[in-house]
Amino acid sequence: MDLDKTKIVGIVGDTDTGKTNLGIYLLRNYTGDRKIYTLGYPTQLDDYPQLNKKQELTQVTNSIIFIDELARFFPTRERHTNQDFLELARLLGHSKNTLIFTTQLSQDLTNQMESFVDTLLITRMADLRYLKFGSKIKYTVLDCADVRMNGHSLNLSPGEYLESCPANDIGGDGIKTFPFQNIGKDWAPAGLKDVVLGVGSNASTETISSVFSEASDESTESSVELRRVAQSCAELRTVASGCAGSCAGSCASSCASSCAEPEDRA
Repeated sequence: MDLDKTKIVGIVGDTDTGKTNLGIYLLRNYTGDRKIYTLGYPTQLDDYPQLNKKQELTQVTNSIIFIDELARFFPTRERHTNQDFLELARLLGHSKNTLIFTTQLSQDLTNQMESFVDTLLITRMADLRYLKFGSKIKYTVLDCADVRMNGHSLNLSPGEYLESCPANDIGGDGIKTFPFQNIGKDWAPAGLKDVVLGVGSNASTETISSVFSEASDESTESSVELRRVAQSCAELRTVASGCAGSCAGSCASSCASSCAEPEDRA
């Protein structure tokens, strides 16, 4: 794929499938003469200048712009930001810019927004049912003839992605690979960047402990402390569940007594 021949590259996939690493891989392997910018990324990426306001997107020209987690800056639930993205997409051709963004959910893109995305790079998707019906992303995945696409999921390994680019020659699309770029959880709070976020409230103590135990390979002390936190969280959930049951029983008993009083007086 030649970034100089594309306008908007969308990188989509499940959580922890290397979307940001894939985006950085594209930037680091770009050999053209255009300048590279990032928008609002939480840490400094190589020597790429950072844009700190969305308004600056309309001021740069002949450049490549990388936006990680598009919904942070262009949430589709807000109509004006949706229009902001559409306006930016329309200006890309005139300003000779290329936009690269990552997103997890197809719901983060409206049909209008998708229509401007000419290139899709899709990492692993465990359940295609969560893709928005009629989305360009879903059609692209279902059109894949590779055996790793079984109609229900796109079973790609870490470092693999499905590429669909209209500028490619015949046979240029398909499953491709990329090396890990040593990009971690830069959006996570300080001290927890390597922790897998989003553990559900129904997760077992063992599950939470295993997640937190992998948070730091370099500090055993930190891992032990995180496991203690996980254990405390699990215990608090147990106490809360017990209190809820106790309160429910107490309320039921009180209501029953209250209802019985009129008959007793009679």
